[in-house]
Amino acid sequence: MGNKSSSTDPTCHIKTEKAAGGPIFVVFEDISGNRTEATKLSLWKNSVTPSDIQLRERVTAMEIWSEGKGHTYVDTVKISSLSDVEVYTFPVQRLLKPGAGNRLFVPPYDCCLPQTDPHPAQRRRELNQKKKDFQMTTLADGCPVQVASSPREAMWTQEYKKAYFNIRNRCKSDELLLRITRRGQVKKLGNFPDLYKLGFKVPQGMENWWFDKVFGQQRLQGLVPNLIKLCKEIPASFNVTEEMVKPVLKDVSMKQALQDKRLYLTDLTMLKGVKCIGGNVLCAPLALFFVDDEGDLMPIAIQLFSNGPEKFSHQVFLPTDPPYTWLLVKMWYNLAEASWHLACGNFGFSRLAMESVALCAHRTLSVSHPVFRLLAPHFNQLIPANRETLRIIDPGQWMDETTRIGRVGFIDILQRGWKSHWRMNVEGNLPRDLENREVDDKTALRNYHYRDDALPIWHAIEKYARTVLKAYYDTPSKVTEDHELRAWREEMTKAVAEGGAGIQGVPGEGEFRTIDDVIATVTSVIFTCTVSHAVSLQMYSQCAFPPNYPLNLVGSPITDKKPLTIEDVLKYLPTKEETLRVMSVTRFLSCKGNLKNTLGDLDNTFLFTLAGKAAVKRFREELAAISASNKKKDRSPPYSFLDPDVIQTSCCF
Repeated sequence: MGNKSSSTDPTCHIKTEKAAGGPIFVVFEDISGNRTEATKLSLWKNSVTPSDIQLRERVTAMEIWSEGKGHTYVDTVKISSLSDVEVYTFPVQRLLKPGAGNRLFVPPYDCCLPQTDPHPAQRRRELNQKKKDFQMTTLADGCPVQVASSPREAMWTQEYKKAYFNIRNRCKSDELLLRITRRGQVKKLGNFPDLYKLGFKVPQGMENWWFDKVFGQQRLQGLVPNLIKLCKEIPASFNVTEEMVKPVLKDVSMKQALQDKRLYLTDLTMLKGVKCIGGNVLCAPLALFFVDDEGDLMPIAIQLFSNGPEKFSHQVFLPTDPPYTWLLVKMWYNLAEASWHLACGNFGFSRLAMESVALCAHRTLSVSHPVFRLLAPHFNQLIPANRETLRIIDPGQWMDETTRIGRVGFIDILQRGWKSHWRMNVEGNLPRDLENREVDDKTALRNYHYRDDALPIWHAIEKYARTVLKAYYDTPSKVTEDHELRAWREEMTKAVAEGGAGIQGVPGEGEFRTIDDVIATVTSVIFTCTVSHAVSLQMYSQCAFPPNYPLNLVGSPITDKKPLTIEDVLKYLPTKEETLRVMSVTRFLSCKGNLKNTLGDLDNTFLFTLAGKAAVKRFREELAAISASNKKKDRSPPYSFLDPDVIQTSCCF
């Protein structure tokens, strides 16, 4: 390194979240141990060109520190235009704190296992501090763990915060404007189009919602597409008989339908006795479906209660019942399923489960760790977004005002689901989940758009994770000797009472033994943050028209087969004001955020090695091919929610 200036002097670029704190100083060290003089970087400009520094040998490290009073988040420092033509990126991606003891040493492209890090003491110091910053709490006992406070690293970026609140405020203002003139009970179905004004589009769920075929499609491509399973025998608590369904099955016996894989079941009996606001009763239904000769999944029997409260019968309702009676039964079923989705599908098994994983990662994995760098884009803004979005379940707020379950029911369902219905290696592993529910046979169960669109993306994510991780874990010993990786798994699986997250089914027999264990875990996390969450982006299209997929109905569930009229059915619907509140929040929860931040357009700004960048490039190419294939599929209604060009990179909206 010399002192003579020339046209080949490097240009040093610094990227920060905002110009706060500082000033920031850097020193570069080359392969021979030579060090530059300290260079002050401007926080108010993108770059500074040091005129007294020349780098002639390969740079091996950058020392960076702050001498100001405040803290500054530094994303990256880059050196370009070197005489050896190489461009160096130093991914700091940390909050710089002033003080002599807070100097950081960052190698180019910084990504290494703890056992090979040249600065292990710095790594330990950072993780010790993060354990203090990222404390655990829960919404209630038995719910997924969350971040207790608001550490600086888990706060909004200004750009995202602005976008989040702008979208939310637009939804709310449109609702309030419409509520000025839209009041009272819905007296006829023709009243609904008058609600879909301003930013509220006519929801897809309004189209053909009363048909049994559409009700069957909801099980395969709706908000809860992972509940349907092959029926191999009729549950003892389901009072359906051969005689009941004979008119629907026609010349096919129930025994033959079971043998031919034509009967499927959804089971929501886990909702039995859910505590709801105001003493409301939530159905705990069973539903039986038959694949007809056209390959469509058709409902043939619904039982709203099995072993339920004595005042509610265990009546089995059929498509041959009076038409409006059968229609209302399907609405009560959908209300139960919508409540399950709201607590578990949208929040518990997606946003909150992934916050638990992210929290453990922050506490145990260095920013320099390849697993952290692989997952970081999918945790982006998740923690502050969860904290803000969960305000809808505060006492007296949207959940209490608008839904049948209210806050108390939401928490009850979430506790039940988290305890018994989500394991990372089963429900969080798409191929195993499909196999476990025996719905992986495409010839037996056709038109299962969720399965058919999600599975190629799962395999692409798995391939991407394997490509990145095998560069670091080329032998099993590197997995077992990685103490940060071990701590991450231990903290995820340890019981909440013992200071862990209590996540069930994390791959590995008590520990990560092979790279396959790590890949399976990382694949599950990325898939859940992206694809699983993307299913919820259809909340508005499904729920904004209450007869299609209600979040609340008035009165008590139907118990007999007395003939009803459309006017009778309409009396069960929420008021126009309540419907507008549903529309406002489900529109926000369905928001795609920044369309540039999609899985298909993934730019992992935490991976800077050549191998990492190549893996991202191949991943994007594979997703582009999947997206192109999806766009060619002729489907009615269209199903675009699992297009990589639509799926967000994190479940933060």
